[in-house]
Amino acid sequence: MIDRLENGGYVRRTTDPGDRRKGVVEAVPERVHEVAEVFEPSRRHMATLADRYGSDEIGLLFDLFAHATAAFKAATAEIRAGGE
Repeated sequence: MIDRLENGGYVRRTTDPGDRRKGVVEAVPERVHEVAEVFEPSRRHMATLADRYGSDEIGLLFDLFAHATAAFKAATAEIRAGGE
């Protein structure tokens, strides 16, 4: 995916100034508006959906999503390890 974004001119790869062994992917500022345009319908529909919830409920959803990411990563590691 990074290769496709880079080939399309949306991102560029650089090295981490603190550790040259690491690569950093950064957005090309001149192309950010194009990406924003593509995702605008998604943002609009998600904003309409979010309007259904109060701030406490939104906080709960963010908490769920934050922990779900770790859970999916753990499950992926388990699957790759053969279910051990």
